[in-house]
Amino acid sequence: MQSKELMEQRIVANINGEIGGDFKKIHRAALLVDQYQNCIERLKQKLNNSHTTINGDTSIKSAMQTQRTTNQSIEFQLEKLCQFKLKLSPKINDANEVLKHVFKDLESIRKLQQFSRYLKIVQDVQEISQSLSLAINGKDEAKLVNIYLTLFEDNDCENSVIGRLSNIDSHFLKTFAVKTAIHWHTILSEKFASEMEHILKSMRWGYKEYDSLTFSPSRENVIKAQLLAEYLFLVIYNKYIHISYFLYFHIHIYFFLDKIPS
Repeated sequence: MQSKELMEQRIVANINGEIGGDFKKIHRAALLVDQYQNCIERLKQKLNNSHTTINGDTSIKSAMQTQRTTNQSIEFQLEKLCQFKLKLSPKINDANEVLKHVFKDLESIRKLQQFSRYLKIVQDVQEISQSLSLAINGKDEAKLVNIYLTLFEDNDCENSVIGRLSNIDSHFLKTFAVKTAIHWHTILSEKFASEMEHILKSMRWGYKEYDSLTFSPSRENVIKAQLLAEYLFLVIYNKYIHISYFLYFHIHIYFFLDKIPS
């Protein structure tokens, strides 16, 4: 805008310089008009000659045409976007309303899934306890120990019930499982210790007349004693871990209840 005004001022100054304040020189105005027209024509011809493309159009004209085409294309795309926005906005609002209800349902589903996992663990503990009750008087002691280890085995967090409880925040559920494990630990320890004592007595181990040079127990008793020692190790190995879990859970419960305002 400033350059246009500056150019007009220069033209006016030039005209004033040619004509001045002498009215007799007013006829020079027509000459100045012709002079400016000739200059414009020469400038136009110069531009056409120096910026002519292969098709005969000037590069300036071609650039302006390209700009107009581009602007039209942009305006067309903007119009399409506006129309798409008008169509999409109601759908987005509807979807947001649906999501609000879905999120509430998802939270309910999550709680139900968590409750289902808790019930599954309770069911597993009860089934293991029932299986141990049925197997306690049987002769398959290896099966008895294996069933017990599905309830708790320190090195197997994937398949043991108490191992699965390590990532679940439920003190009472953990206490129930640990109490069950301690209960069966006591029963199995007493059972295997009693049988081991019986085997050692039958071998007269530790008696006054015992002589290591002449001691020759039967192969059956030796194998039985080895198996019982292994079973006792597997059961007693978890004894202190059971107690640690039990104390840990009860201490946390104690502090939790202690912080509840009366």
